[in-house]
Amino acid sequence: PGGLIRGRVHVVLDGDAAPSPADAARVALGTNDVAAGGWGDGAHPSTALCLEWLSGLEWLPGDRFLDYGCGSGVLALAARKLGCGDAVGVDVEYE
Repeated sequence: PGGLIRGRVHVVLDGDAAPSPADAARVALGTNDVAAGGWGDGAHPSTALCLEWLSGLEWLPGDRFLDYGCGSGVLALAARKLGCGDAVGVDVEYE
């Protein structure tokens, strides 16, 4: 499939028609400059490691997740898609 697969998360850009594997949580990011190669597109080793870690958790509806310095918000989006009850992404971009 197109995009990146990290753990049980399939990260694609919005509009990508490639199907996700049956057991994958699909996270579609906007096609702006940040999502298309900037922080949080799933390609950076630290983001990939976090997506794999999130994939291994047993999420419960009452669980909460904070993605501080979220960039595109891929980790917060992935947490919600994987079953986390509430996720928030916070970032400050001065550019």
